[in-house]
Amino acid sequence: MRKGIQRMEVKRLARELILLADPFGGGPSGFAPSLVAPDFDDLAALVRNRYFDDAEYHLTARVDETGRATAAVVDWKDEPLFSAEHDALAASGKSRGYGCPAARFDLWVFILNRDTFSTRTATVQEVREWLSEFGGVHVYHNGPRVMPYGNPGNDWLEMNLRRVRSPEERPGTNTSIGRIDVTDTSSRLAQKTDRSGYVEDEAFRELVRFAQGAMDWMANRRLELAERRRTSERGAVSQTSHKAGVEVRTAIRDLPSAARRPLAAAFDQYERSQVIDAALRRCQDELAGSVHPARRPWRTLVRVHDAEEADYCHVVVPAWDPHKKIRLYFQDIPEEVRQRVKVGARLHAKVNIGADSFEEIYFDEWEPE
Repeated sequence: MRKGIQRMEVKRLARELILLADPFGGGPSGFAPSLVAPDFDDLAALVRNRYFDDAEYHLTARVDETGRATAAVVDWKDEPLFSAEHDALAASGKSRGYGCPAARFDLWVFILNRDTFSTRTATVQEVREWLSEFGGVHVYHNGPRVMPYGNPGNDWLEMNLRRVRSPEERPGTNTSIGRIDVTDTSSRLAQKTDRSGYVEDEAFRELVRFAQGAMDWMANRRLELAERRRTSERGAVSQTSHKAGVEVRTAIRDLPSAARRPLAAAFDQYERSQVIDAALRRCQDELAGSVHPARRPWRTLVRVHDAEEADYCHVVVPAWDPHKKIRLYFQDIPEEVRQRVKVGARLHAKVNIGADSFEEIYFDEWEPE
């Protein structure tokens, strides 16, 4: 060749190979191309690894043979963010074990904006195009892939519908890609006679419940993280506002007496109105159905830590903080539930597990059984 191959040409080739390849490759029926380009090792690695390394979050959830589940989330640097045991995962549904075969669920979630991809090899458009072909959750049963799960347009976990209902921090098929590896030695999941997926029986519904529960848990944790970030930002703004208020009061104090009094009174009235306005806006938002994340209740486990006092007990809400005790007065617990309060008892109620402190925690809709 008279002219060497340039980087842009190799990158175009790498992109086409990625779009041709099975996203999870390596299987007996999957097409897994490779790119040999000694001068462009990063692009060769891109073809090998696809775009998984560009995902902002990686969820790994497992359910064992007994139906007990665990989950963990790491960030794009592979640093641990969250982890949970079974009761926290099942907080938004029944806490009994899942009635499905053992399985592992991996989900890679992407934040598709220019800021996120400013330091990545791939571009937002390239990843978006890849997800349009392969986004969604694929299923592998004892090795081979099960069609049509994960095909374009097949949203068997209703990810997009759930994202529409509660959009903040939830993945959709166009922002994530995942796979569920089922280990089914006793054939609990039955495939349809035309091999077009599983028979939608109890075992299949439980597999769906497991995957949706893991995604719900991750969304809740991400909401809490986002809320902490917003709270920190509000705190910084509040500090700036407080400093500005001090400066205004100092300036007013230095004025002549005749001018100082009316200005000080007007500024006092202004500050009181700001507090009242903020409280009214929050009330209006909640009445309109827009509940602040720190106030939104979720069905969750409530474990009784001690119940030796006459008027109250201490409980622990693992999904909020497994190490903190919360004082709960008996008069605030329904009679049919109060009878079950004893050390070690496991109760269920709706709790705002996104609260920043125990003073903001509230309990509602206690379950009698």
